[in-house]
Amino acid sequence: MDHTEVISKLTKELIAQLGFTADVEVKLEGGLYYVHLKTETDASLLIGKHSHMLASLQRVLSAMLFQKIGEKIDVLLDINDYRVAQKERLIGIANNVAQRVLDEKKRCATRIVFCI
Repeated sequence: MDHTEVISKLTKELIAQLGFTADVEVKLEGGLYYVHLKTETDASLLIGKHSHMLASLQRVLSAMLFQKIGEKIDVLLDINDYRVAQKERLIGIANNVAQRVLDEKKRCATRIVFCI
């Protein structure tokens, strides 16, 4: 069984243990396994406030993979394209700030702290 199949199986088991159902798609890109979950249930419970639950699930999945495979596997977990939407939102904020700086011809200090 290759890593992609193991990741998919363990992800489904983890989500099922939490009482959710989800379609799981795993892709390998540049040495990083992207794990995309699509769920019809309340995805906000899996993502959590400020995506803390999502980050925790990703860490748990990484630990499970290490235990199963015996080596560190880099995974990035995304639920219902949450990370994609957040990335687009942050790009929009950055573009708005950049345009405001150009329009006002002033310096602008904006601090955005967010983990994608």
